[in-house]
Amino acid sequence: MISPDLGLTKPEIVFKVVLFPAPLLPKICQALGTNLVDFLQNPRQTQGQIVRKQERESYFYSKASGITYQLVSVKDKTLKAICITIEPGGDYGKVPLGHEGEEFGLVLEGSLEITVDEEIYILNEGDSIYIDANIPHKYRNTGKTKCITLWVVQSKNRVAHIEE
Repeated sequence: MISPDLGLTKPEIVFKVVLFPAPLLPKICQALGTNLVDFLQNPRQTQGQIVRKQERESYFYSKASGITYQLVSVKDKTLKAICITIEPGGDYGKVPLGHEGEEFGLVLEGSLEITVDEEIYILNEGDSIYIDANIPHKYRNTGKTKCITLWVVQSKNRVAHIEE
């Protein structure tokens, strides 16, 4: 027997569980010490995908603008986490740009000036912002120390760009 709680042998599991599983699923879950949702979940869907600090992908770098992007989440997902470091005086660009998706930004260190449409916001360490990314936006570091931000972006597109 597989388990005394389950009360089934391997042939019975094949016949009763594979062919007629519904009535036995609660018993199977109880015997395995799990719940129905976790039991039916595909293991690949529940496994975490880790990106180590030393394995981060450079998403964008521009020495001229003083900005470095690092992808801190797994590639090829619609939800991306990006760490953006902006040196003092660093500037995303003179012209605000919009793109598909949504963004959530959190200032981890320093301060950030962000323009969304025509509105200008100053974010300090610990402050956050949500942006409908379709609305033109840009940012810059007007402070005297580097600014480190974490952005969570929902977008189907991925733009990889590296400048020297």
